[in-house]
Amino acid sequence: MRRNIYLVGVLILTGQALAGYDYVISEGYVDLPVLTGQQSLLMTGRGGGPSLDMLDESRADICGTSPLLPGRGGIWMIHQFADSGLNVSGGEIGHISVGAYAHARFSGGAIGNLWSLQGIGSPDPHIEVVCREWNWEEATNFLTGIWEDRTAFTIMLHDTAGYDPVIDNIKFTIIPEPASLAVFGMGAVLAARRRRV
Repeated sequence: MRRNIYLVGVLILTGQALAGYDYVISEGYVDLPVLTGQQSLLMTGRGGGPSLDMLDESRADICGTSPLLPGRGGIWMIHQFADSGLNVSGGEIGHISVGAYAHARFSGGAIGNLWSLQGIGSPDPHIEVVCREWNWEEATNFLTGIWEDRTAFTIMLHDTAGYDPVIDNIKFTIIPEPASLAVFGMGAVLAARRRRV
């Protein structure tokens, strides 16, 4: 009985979450829409397509795709314009171009190439990389690291004349290891005890 109630709860929550998207793609290699206005797309499972263009205040959440294969899987190119928002937590993407006032957050998946076409001296990074660790090799312009799920990533950064280098437009959010959190927590407990004494 409890299992059935749990399943019904999951189905209701899933339905409510999916209701917030204009497009939901869970499988199949399809022509992806051009997102305009405040349209949104959720890609999960084994979906993919040749190109996704994001305009205006549109948003896309890429949680999973099929493997990146010519004409068969993954997303080959994502172009972001205006004030669009992209969240990549899984899947395989060949190229991502972040332009204008668009913002992107990467926390998983495989991203082959990244361009940032945003103004010189932009005060706030428009790209966030959430990971356990990262390294940037200036000579090759490769960004490598470990995602939260402990999978490795390698992204080729492509600088464009007239724009800031891509690495300067990335904010890194580091996820601490559980042991580090435990040490931090113990320090907080000890500090609280000292204040009471």
